[in-house]
Amino acid sequence: QDHNQGVQHLYEEMERQISSEKEKVRSESFRKSHSQRAELERALDKKNAEVQGLVMVQNELEDSVLQLRSQQRQTSCENEELRRTNRELEAQLERIRAQLQEAQSRMQDLRSTMMARRHGLPQDAGPA
Repeated sequence: QDHNQGVQHLYEEMERQISSEKEKVRSESFRKSHSQRAELERALDKKNAEVQGLVMVQNELEDSVLQLRSQQRQTSCENEELRRTNRELEAQLERIRAQLQEAQSRMQDLRSTMMARRHGLPQDAGPA
């Protein structure tokens, strides 16, 4: 009976040790799991912050693209207006050149007439 009691006592002691080891393993597993979860949450938070930063940069770039497109359209309109004004000024310059040439021609005719009168030649007679 002492032997049975000794075996029973060893059995109970082993049960306590097994139970204690199981509890240690469970506790360690929980601690590791909790630690891993916390680490994963930190990594996820970091990635979320990076994504938010990238979304902000993307939005800023999209706003910049819209502004640049608007400026490009405005510049294009201004350039077209400048080309139109340039064509008008070139046409006006050609008209003024023609008028100037005509005025110079008339002045030359008047000079010739004046010279002819001074020298006593008839009006229609020019130098021979």
